[in-house]
Order: sequence, then C-alpha cells, then structure tokens
Amino acid sequence: GCDAVCQVEPYHQCTGTPSVCGCGPYRSGAGCTTCVVFVAADQVPPNPDGRTWATAFRELQPAIDAAAANGPGCEVWVKQGTYFLFRGSALDTILLRSGLAVYGGFAGTESQRSDRDPASRMTVLDGTDGSGVADRNVAHVLTASQVQGVLLDGFTVTGGHSSFVIGPLEGGGGLV
Repeated sequence: GCDAVCQVEPYHQCTGTPSVCGCGPYRSGAGCTTCVVFVAADQVPPNPDGRTWATAFRELQPAIDAAAANGPGCEVWVKQGTYFLFRGSALDTILLRSGLAVYGGFAGTESQRSDRDPASRMTVLDGTDGSGVADRNVAHVLTASQVQGVLLDGFTVTGGHSSFVIGPLEGGGGLV
C-alpha cells in the first residue's frame, strides 16, 4: 500500500504509526483493484454497509453511490428479488453513475461474478410500491443523466409510468 516514495497507492488506506496499509472500503485482491458493493432486499443487518452479503444494503441507490465514491471499476452485485422504488413520489428513481457495472442474478452467497445465474435468479427493478394501488408508480425506474460507461446486466425493469410530464425527463418509463 506504500509506493517507492512512501505515498499511499491507489485504492489503499493506511492508519496508525507505524502505518499499517490495506485495501480501502469495498476493495480487495492484488493491488486492491477488485471493488464490489453488495445489495440484498431481504437482508436486515443492524448497520448495512454493502461490504459483504451479510451486511448488504437493502436498496440499490446507496450501493450505487458507495461504488461511485470508490472510483472506477467498482461493481454492484444485486441479490435476486424484487426491489420496489416508489417511496411517495413519481420522481423517485435509481440514479446511475458513470463507470459502474451493476449486475443482478445473484443468490447472495457468491464470491465470483461468474457464479451468478440471472436466468434463474430473477432480479426485478419495479417502479411501483408493491401494493397494487393505482398511481403509485415512478415516472422513470432508472435515470442515466450525463453518465458514461455504465453497464446494467441481469435485471427485469418494470412499473415505470412515463406519462407523467416532468419537463426534460418526460418519457422513458424504464430508463430515461
């Protein structure tokens, strides 16, 4: 974690005197280059931080924000299940961030992305509140405004209701 001129290397954190260095939050592997943030709707950890399946975030947006804050190459792994987005406003949405890969289809035990199975482990982003009551939909399930290099893989997107007129965000019930 310390380079030839005693500077902290990328993705590392150092604490104490003398310094002890290790991978920063969400990072692991050689050179701390692997970065994964976990999401599981059915988890109820006392202090969700997204660093493991056991402490996964319950919602996708905090995981996306944490991954974006940890630099390029971060991935978000999402456990199978349905993630309801409507929290009281048609403006509720998932804001995608540049440089992130977001993968669905996990059982919630994997340590390798290649172990997921999105075909049999449905991961649904639902723009409703899950109640079945009419008019409880978001206008846009996902919003990608001025972002680049985003990958969204292994999801079913449903429940957006783009007939809402919201200025420049009109249209695009699944993705705008």
